Amino acid sequence: MDKEWLKPGGMVLMDVYHPWGPIMNHQKEWHLDPLDDVPGSVEMIERCTFDVIRSRWIDEWIPVLHPENALYQSIRCYSPADFKLLLLDTKFELQSMVIDDQNISYETIELCNPNEMFKHDYNYLVHLIQKT
Repeated sequence: MDKEWLKPGGMVLMDVYHPWGPIMNHQKEWHLDPLDDVPGSVEMIERCTFDVIRSRWIDEWIPVLHPENALYQSIRCYSPADFKLLLLDTKFELQSMVIDDQNISYETIELCNPNEMFKHDYNYLVHLIQKT
């Protein structure tokens, strides 16, 4: 079996979580009603916390009537600059980063306004190609 998961010259589209949404929503809770027409859907509490040392978003889902059945996910978040640094000494070349249909550019010296760039999504799309 081939150890490589991507052929030379292959392309990767990756959804990457950035830390700004979880930071802005740190320690917030939302009450969620059961979803209509979804069998088994229950009343939930969603709680967001952010671990700044590990840059991890902790997303908790707690059933109101059975909190002992709570589940959580821990998601590592990367700023665009951090993600670009991760690519150093790898087989991958960054083609583009896109958030809210806006290309994140490293070629200009313009300041990026985080209130505009990251106001909607928790994530951005990365397009990588494998170096040949």
